[in-house]
Order: sequence, then structure tokens, then C-alpha cells
Amino acid sequence: MHHLHHEPQIRAGDAERCTLRTRCKESIMNRSRVRSARHALTWSLVAASLVTAGGLVATDAEACFGTPRPPACARSTTLLKVSPAPTVLVPAGATMVSVPIVVRIALAGACPPPLSTTVTLTSTGCVPGGPGGSGSVTFPSGLPGTYAGSLTMTFGAGPARICTVVGTATTTWADGVTTSGTGDAVVCLVDPAPGDPSVPRLDVERLSADVIAAHPGDQALYEYRITNNDPTETVEVMITADSEQTARLGSITGVSPASGDGTYAIADPGTGDNFPIAFIEDLVPTPPPGHNYLLSDGTAEQQIGLGNDGAMIWLNQFDVLPGQEVITKVCAAFGTVPNGRTYSVAVYDDPDNDGDPSDAVLLTRTDATVAAAGSGTFEEVVIVPTVVGPAGDSFFVGVIMQEVDAADSPALLDNDTDTGRSWLASADEKCGANAADLAANPTPIGTTASFGLPGNLLIRAQGQVAVNLNWIELPLDPPGFSVPTIAKTVTLCPGESRVVSIASRSWLGCPPGSGCESRFELVGDYTDGSTVRTCAGAAHLVDASVPPAFDCPDGGRRIQPVRKDRGFAFLGTLPDWEVEQCVQVGVIEVFAEGVPPLITLEPQTDILENTGRITIPNVSSKGGPAALPGQPFFVFAEMHMNSVLPTVQTEIVELMLVGAAPTVEPTHFGVMVKADASGTGVPDDIGAFVEAMIQVSVDGFAIGGGGEEQHFPAQIDQASIDVQPLGPETLGLSFNGVFTGGGNIEDLRVLIDVAGMAGGINVAIALPCPADVDGDGMVGFTDLLAVLSSWGPCPGCPADIDGDGSVGFLDLLAVLAGWGPCP
Repeated sequence: MHHLHHEPQIRAGDAERCTLRTRCKESIMNRSRVRSARHALTWSLVAASLVTAGGLVATDAEACFGTPRPPACARSTTLLKVSPAPTVLVPAGATMVSVPIVVRIALAGACPPPLSTTVTLTSTGCVPGGPGGSGSVTFPSGLPGTYAGSLTMTFGAGPARICTVVGTATTTWADGVTTSGTGDAVVCLVDPAPGDPSVPRLDVERLSADVIAAHPGDQALYEYRITNNDPTETVEVMITADSEQTARLGSITGVSPASGDGTYAIADPGTGDNFPIAFIEDLVPTPPPGHNYLLSDGTAEQQIGLGNDGAMIWLNQFDVLPGQEVITKVCAAFGTVPNGRTYSVAVYDDPDNDGDPSDAVLLTRTDATVAAAGSGTFEEVVIVPTVVGPAGDSFFVGVIMQEVDAADSPALLDNDTDTGRSWLASADEKCGANAADLAANPTPIGTTASFGLPGNLLIRAQGQVAVNLNWIELPLDPPGFSVPTIAKTVTLCPGESRVVSIASRSWLGCPPGSGCESRFELVGDYTDGSTVRTCAGAAHLVDASVPPAFDCPDGGRRIQPVRKDRGFAFLGTLPDWEVEQCVQVGVIEVFAEGVPPLITLEPQTDILENTGRITIPNVSSKGGPAALPGQPFFVFAEMHMNSVLPTVQTEIVELMLVGAAPTVEPTHFGVMVKADASGTGVPDDIGAFVEAMIQVSVDGFAIGGGGEEQHFPAQIDQASIDVQPLGPETLGLSFNGVFTGGGNIEDLRVLIDVAGMAGGINVAIALPCPADVDGDGMVGFTDLLAVLSSWGPCPGCPADIDGDGSVGFLDLLAVLAGWGPCP
């Protein structure tokens, strides 16, 4: 392991190990103080520079970094809204739309309680046009926390349209102060299906929860079913989805600017913090090469077509092989058909295991286009990993081609032998194949031999024992990460449905209450020339009480911090390693030019514990003035990342400087610190590390004309911020600042604010797997059956793996992701 660069000239004495288990009280204040010589130093570290020793990187970022709160009272109201499923227009009169909402109310310091919260939603514009709508609801909110519900909006008569909706949540507090949070969403008013006014012509059903809570750094999965309810027309739609931050810096009214009261952001107060998203199929790892399910020898002697325009389905039946229960790709070779022709590969379950697909159940379907027609080459299509049962069960893989011309012969047949496991179905009209009910096709499903074509179709598949979806990669520079948008095109025949799944991942540093809203919009054209618009949506709420997903490659276990004197401890029991960690605030000194010689900040005892963060204030001794308006000052702070176990060592390996957002006042900054842990009791193969988000701000105290204490936040020169490793377990930071308002500053208070739930012990090991529903030490088919048999509302049951009170698609994905022996 590399050692970090050591700077003895800027280190205040040798680091003492912080012994939290005894009292965690060894004060670094007793060390030798570095005086004016320290202030003559000019450090060279700048944003995005690289310290080569140890691979330490410091770079600007804004990942879920809220503005530090003033010490007196700070509060915040944030609003998450969920775009509802499309609502069919009432032919005449008002259309009522129910919009799911979640409000997060938080406070810090000596705040009075919140009383009630009012949420209003108002549309600001509709496309292609038409009247907007509005709605409002007020509910009691006597305690900080998360409040979920719905709000009914009323829209006037008009054409089908997508309306942008702006929401505001306003909390009234006991002292008359109000705090507000805002954001926008979309509402879709749609035309009914021909012949059935009760359903949308193009419907979007959200199969997952309205708001999905996930641990910091973990992924939330949204699932939607799209259905074309038009009985005669095909539609081609462009699907777009985005993920926009909602928990930004709110507003506050009813307090004096110098009172010390204010708002803070649960997430980043300005730009940034938009969570990355991806379609599930884009997160499927590349399967191994080859095919382990095959019937043919790979050489075709015949091509099969219809001789007229229509649609075709062709399948092969296989028995599940041991260790190959999860299908990851389907492969097919094509005969005479134009390259670029759209087709789908599909996997079906055989519910009675009789080898006959007449009652087959469609498990998954993935679109593709022909690329190597007539070459005999197998084209590989990676699919969402699909469990097809235990060894010996029957299943089917096949190709669905809804557009077959009279001159086409797309299916290839090897007629050297006939296993009786290849099947065909067809329709005499394009888009007429019934993929969901194979027996209901105009030409029902039958073996190739039953059509006078004995042989084996050139369709193959790849199976393996288990597959874990990839994690969305988190960009290194959140401020440069704009609202992400993903898109894909889907064609739906009359009556056809597709399921679309999307993953959203929060930043590892997000504290509880951070959130993003994802809008899921569809715009397309029917074959009769009409345009259709529809939408839905979901929200991703960061909630540290949700168990973490331990297979995250760049995260791990995060544990609630515990107050320990002037530091805090992370407590957690791992398989054979009990760990406590301490972040100890060391020497903090302030130099105000013109006020000799310098002012040493003394520790305060009123450590604040709110909103998942712990604030450790240090304040100058009275007898100032400490600074004058417009007078610059200098701050140096030393901090330590120490293990309380004498046999465990920590070494800082990564620093990230988190600057203030460009859209807010530069009154704060932060540092993300990561330190590796090693030593006796730490298994060599787990890669344990400690991570903390440390926020820094400076608050000036002055006495008003009436004798009241006033607070003035200092402006911090963001270009002057310097972060350096001072040793394996020690870091130093310095910066310049200035007070721009108020009278003489009597005292300075440097707030060291550690984002509790944004930091913790991260252990990259597999812990007991919740997907092992039956507790046999394996995640396998019996667990899959337990999920399927408990499908639907099932609060508290073992099959409810994600703990949302219902057994559904996300629990099924959890079984697939954890397939195999438990660690």
C-alpha cells in the first residue's frame, strides 16, 4: 500500500490515537499550537489536482451536499411529487387527477415545532394546449419527518394533453415562520381506447411503488407496463425518462436575516445531485461466449416463410440443465429477410412441463433488428436474466417477427435430424401474431413436422447459474452532471403490452431526505396518422433506514453514527470484526489580519445531532472583536480518522473537495474523506474502509442594538480552500474568508458538520442475504417459488425482500441478483 505525502511543517504534533471505547476524549487541543509561521504557508493543492503519493485525488464536487445550518435554528421543507398514470379525459366537464406526494420536514438546532403543511399544485402549461388545472391539500405535521399522501387536481375539458405541474409545499412553524420547497412534475390527460372509454388508448401502468426508498448509494428500480389498447392500429412510441433532483435549498419567511435562523438543503442547494438512471437491459453484464442450449448442428438446409404477408413465431423447447437455470441471451440465425427488420426474442415458461407451448407463459421479451440475414451467423441478443426453473423443467426460447413479407423466409431449419422440439405459429396479417397466447394465433402453434417441415430450428440460448445486474456508474463530478435523460423506441401491435424497467441510483453521500423524481413520457404515432402522448412517473427517496445492498462495488455497509464526546463513533458488527471509528476534531486556529496575534477556537459542548448529521462547533474566546466587516481571516483545521482498536490501522486514501454550488452564496464547503482499514481482525479479502462527509462553515456573532445576539455567515473564498494529507490518519484544511455585513464580529464559530448518514463504515463483503427466503443458505428456485406464491400485498412476510409491504417484481429481481450460495 502506498503511503501518503507527509507535511511535518503544517502538522500540529504527532497524531494521538482516538480511544472511543474508553472515552474518545483525548483532545488534540493539548498539542503544540502552530502560530504565525503556519499562516505564512502557501499550499499548492487546487481543485482537480492530483497528489501522486497514495493515489490521493482532490476534486470539486457537489454530491448531495446541503448548506451547513446556522447554530440557532435551521429548517427545511422539501417536496417529492410523482407523475401519476395517465387519466382518461371526461368527455365534458372536469377531469380529476390524483397526484401522489411526499413531503420531508427537517430541522436543526433550537427550532419550534412545525404545525401544518400545505401542498399546492398548479399547471403552468399544456402540450399541445388546453386548460390547466390546480389542487391543494393541508395536513397536520407536528413533528419533523416524512409525510406521504395524495392531492387531487381538477382540469377543465379540452384535448388530450401533457401538462407541466409546479408544486409548492409550505410548512408553518409554531413561531409563525414558514418554510417552502418547490418542484415540477407532469400530468397526462389522454384519449380513451376506441370502443372502451374506461381505458386509455395508450396506457402506462406503474407496477412499482410511487416512491421507492433506497439506502444511500443504492439503486431504486421503477417498473412500467405499456399497453396499446387500440384494437386495430399499431403504434410506435419514443420512451424517455429522466431523474431530476427535488430536495434543493428551500425558502424561509418571517425571520430576520441576521437572526441565525435559516434554511438548509437536504441535498445540494443548487445544481447537481440529479441521480443517474439506466434501462435495466443496459445494466445486464455481457454473458459468456457460446450457447449451451441448442438443437441444431448450426447448418440450415431449409428456409421457412409464409408465402404471403403476415407474422411468424418460431420456438425451440429445452429442458433446464443443472447450473444453467438463468437465461442471459437468445441467439438466432436468419434466412431471406431484409437487414434492419425488427424482431423480438422471447423466453417462455412451460407451466405443466409437457413440452407443448400451447399453454406457455411469456417471461420476457427483448427487441432487436436483423443484422446478418442469409449468412448463417447466429445473432446474439442479451436479455434481462430470466430464471426458467430447476434442472429438468421445460421452457421455450423463440423469435417473434410481426412483419413478414411474402418474399421473406426468415426462419432457418436444420433437417438432418428432428427432435420434435421445434415449433411454429403464424398469422396472415402483419402485426397479427399473438405472443402472449400461442394457441390463439390464426395458425396455432404446432411442431415443424406437423407443417411438413421436420427438423430443428436455428435458435439457441445461453444459461448460467446466477447473474447480478451491473451498478450504474456514478460520475466523479456531480456539478457537471445535468438532468439525465434516457430514451428508446418501442412498437406495439394492437392489444400488445411491454414491460419497461428503469434503475435510478443515488450518490453515496446523500443524506436521508434527498430525492429525485423520474418522469416517464411516451410520444408516438399510430398507423392511422394520429399522435399520442402519455406519461407516468416515480420518485427515488434516500432513506438510510432501508437495508443497504451489500453487493455494490463502490459502496457497502453504512451505519448510524453514535455521539462520543467531541467525536462520533460508527458501530457495527461484522462476521468476526467489531469496529468503532472516530473522527476527532483537532486544532482549529483563526488568524484575523490586524488583530494580533491570532485567536484560538475552544471546543463547545453543545454538539448538535439532527437530520442525520453531527455538528461539532468550535468558538473563539470572548473579548474580541475577532473581525471587522470586510476584514479577511484565515482558518486552519486538523482532523483525524482513527480506529479505536489498537490492532486496526486506518490510512487516508482519498479526499474530495466539495465546493459550494455556483447558484448559492459561498458560505460553506465540504470534504469527503475515505480511509482504508487493515490489521488484525480485518479479513484480507473484504476491503474495509471508513468514509465521512465533513462540512465546514464560519458563523460570526455580533451584539445588536437591543442586546440580542446576531449571526452573520462568513463568505468563504472557494479558491483558497486547501486540503492536504498530513499523515496516514490525519488531514489538514485551510481557507480564507470575510464577513460582509453587520457590525464588529465579537466571536467566530467554525462549524465542523459531519454528515452522519452520508458517512460510515463501508465494508465490501457479502453479508447474510435477504433473498434466501426459506433460510436454507442458498438463493434458488424454492425462494423464487416463495416469491411467486406470495405475489401481491404481503406486509411482513419473508418473500417481501425489499420490505415495501408487497411481493412483486423488485423482490423477484432480488432473488435473481442473489442467485446461488449465500456468503
